Amino acid sequence: MVSKTLRWNLGITLSAMLLGTMTHAQTKVSAAAPAPIIVKVEPTPQEVEAVAEKIATDRQIWGNEPELWMVLFSGLLFGGTMLLWVATWQAAHAAEKASKLTLQLERPYVFVRYPKAGFEQRSINKTDPQTGDVEIEFVSRYGGPLEILFVNFGRSPAILTEIKDSYFRMNGLNVMPAPIDPDKTPGTKQAHGTVTANGDPHGITKHTYFAFGQIRLKPDALTVDSFFFHGYVRYKDVIGNKYTLGYCAKFDPLSDKFLPVGDSRYNYTRIIKHWGFPDLLGLSSQKI
Repeated sequence: MVSKTLRWNLGITLSAMLLGTMTHAQTKVSAAAPAPIIVKVEPTPQEVEAVAEKIATDRQIWGNEPELWMVLFSGLLFGGTMLLWVATWQAAHAAEKASKLTLQLERPYVFVRYPKAGFEQRSINKTDPQTGDVEIEFVSRYGGPLEILFVNFGRSPAILTEIKDSYFRMNGLNVMPAPIDPDKTPGTKQAHGTVTANGDPHGITKHTYFAFGQIRLKPDALTVDSFFFHGYVRYKDVIGNKYTLGYCAKFDPLSDKFLPVGDSRYNYTRIIKHWGFPDLLGLSSQKI
């Protein structure tokens, strides 16, 4: 039987042998793996230039630099924006012209008619008491009422607001009454809602001897004197634009009618901008 001391010595010996073997192996492995060597290589200028050219070539779009395409795109965008602005302005201008034209077509147009003159010339047979000859003599007389009609030939109603009608008898045939300034000579205010529409005129009727202030006429009154009625009418349309119509007419014994006479101081239409509405017609205070 092996003694305890012998077993102890054998174990120590084996442990020392194993430790020595492992240390030798590690030393051999360490000696077989040399340290790495680092080598730094600098590129030549030719290689750097070649790489730069390749990068520049790779970033090109259809053979041009991206910056050039950005400039071209910006120019095209600016040009397109300008064309769009011009087209928009032209469309707005055309719409404005169409709006004005529509308003001009649809606005009321008031004119004056003189259907009844209120005068007449009658021929009478006058016998000469000495010779017995019969002569024809024309006698001027009041023949009935004098009538004025304000007729609307437009497509929208005309709301009458003020009327001034004046009557003049002038000595002589080549004379004219003074023009009437609507801003200085007020007329008769009309009731709100007085409207003249196409086919529905607004009339003024007076007896001629009241209008001209003389009950009887001399036989030759219509051939040696001039008879006028002269005035104005104010009206507005449904959107608030205001108008002033001036008129002047003279009695013509040949046609037995009142006929318009005078220049633009007597016969006119003034379109006035309404204070609370834009001047859509573009004819503010214009005479037509």
